[in-house]
Amino acid sequence: MGIVDPQQERERLAARYAVMSDVELKKVGGDPASLTEWARSALSEEFDKRGLEWKPEPRIAKPIAEEEILIRLGVYSDRNSAGLVRDFLSGAGIKASFYEEESSVDSGSAETKGPKATQLLVRAKDLNPARELLAEKREAESVARQQSGEASEADRPVILRRYRDMPAAFVEKSVLEDAGIECYLQDDNVVRMDWLWSNALGGIKLIVRERDAEEAEKILSQAPPSDSAADGGEVSKL
Repeated sequence: MGIVDPQQERERLAARYAVMSDVELKKVGGDPASLTEWARSALSEEFDKRGLEWKPEPRIAKPIAEEEILIRLGVYSDRNSAGLVRDFLSGAGIKASFYEEESSVDSGSAETKGPKATQLLVRAKDLNPARELLAEKREAESVARQQSGEASEADRPVILRRYRDMPAAFVEKSVLEDAGIECYLQDDNVVRMDWLWSNALGGIKLIVRERDAEEAEKILSQAPPSDSAADGGEVSKL
């Protein structure tokens, strides 16, 4: 590209501005910051020739609307995890957007690119409400996990009693079922085929849920004793 001759450039611009209407000229002069020094000089001369006053319109920075400002809410290892959070917030009326960028891990002097990390962006005015909603969600999930763990612990099967013979096992199983307590017998089919296996297997076991063990033992203790029962009454976990 050749060197621009200042005089020729001013003459070119002067000729261009000379054929413009007053309205067009004022429009060009409305943004002096976009003009070169030569253009401003030529434009000023043309304004003077026409007796016009050059009043460039001040450039006013338009403030960015709050709803257009996006702030990072969190960073997630994959898009699916971020998507679940986005859907949850969307259900609460909060709009969230994805932004992905390459994450990098330094390894000595070399830089190794890792998988993309997904950022979740929300509007500035929604940042605090979104954080509060996610905090409430995490707390609710924590409580649910704790309750689920407690329920699982209480539902574990335990051996309530052991029996050498089938009749006593069936009688006490029926007593508990009549009282509304869920229970079942273990190893009863093997002993039914050959009762000699009873001692080898540790007897027929009466199984109940751990949460029902105390109540079941109380019911059986109050029931008439069975002559066929083996050592019973001891509760032990499987």
